[in-house]
Amino acid sequence: AAVSAVERWRGEAPARMFEYMDRPSLELLRTRVNEIPAAAGAAILIEQELESEEDPEVDRWIERIEASGAMAEESWFGMSAADRERWSAP
Repeated sequence: AAVSAVERWRGEAPARMFEYMDRPSLELLRTRVNEIPAAAGAAILIEQELESEEDPEVDRWIERIEASGAMAEESWFGMSAADRERWSAP
């Protein structure tokens, strides 16, 4: 489902990068990030430049995530360099 979502979003979203993380990648991140849901089998890290946290594109991402059937309530948006660093590999 995650790969299919990325294929759809590539044509409609002005993202700079999509990074797919499979279950083993999430297991590695879980050693540092407690908030990754146990039910998550994959994740997509999306990088996009926004004007601010109020940028309308944030709402569009929420809509895209919900429409894809992903875990919308558990999804997380990072808006700072510290947020991004948190999700990078050790």
